[in-house]
Amino acid sequence: MADIHPTPRGDARDGRRGSRGGRADDSSVGLLPPQDLDAEKSVLSSILLDNGCLNEVYPELKPEDFYHPAHRQLFSSMIALHDESQPIDLLTLSAWLTDRKLLDAVGGTGLLAEIGEFEATAANVRHHAKLVRDKSLRRRLIETATEIVRTGFEWTGGADELLEQAESQIFELSQQQAST
Repeated sequence: MADIHPTPRGDARDGRRGSRGGRADDSSVGLLPPQDLDAEKSVLSSILLDNGCLNEVYPELKPEDFYHPAHRQLFSSMIALHDESQPIDLLTLSAWLTDRKLLDAVGGTGLLAEIGEFEATAANVRHHAKLVRDKSLRRRLIETATEIVRTGFEWTGGADELLEQAESQIFELSQQQAST
């Protein structure tokens, strides 16, 4: 069975560490970024149990909110199946991933089986989605704060301008949160 508890580092989209929009470089402090892998698995499992759960969580939960890259890909794949008016179950999800040569990248059939067997209940999917979203927001706040710290060390302008830029970055993050 695939190990689904790695410590992803860097931005899963481009492989870089510490880039804006990616994961904060947590190696310097030795801390694991906020995440709840069980809540992530629960959301995915709930959608497999009841496809209607996707409609409940998608307005507030996006693929990039998932910490684990495989969970992020599975959620994206479930959305794609939904958009194609296909049922979302282990067979269709496996076929969809296989057709796109993504099945091995997410951990193969072992990970799909683990998600399918995860003891979730569709009744709690909104609560678990909020846990995933909260951890995602905390990671983005850490990334933004880390960027502000880096900028502070490199800044050549006045402190007032630096403060204005930092406020702008925090406000942008707050606006993104408010829009969901």
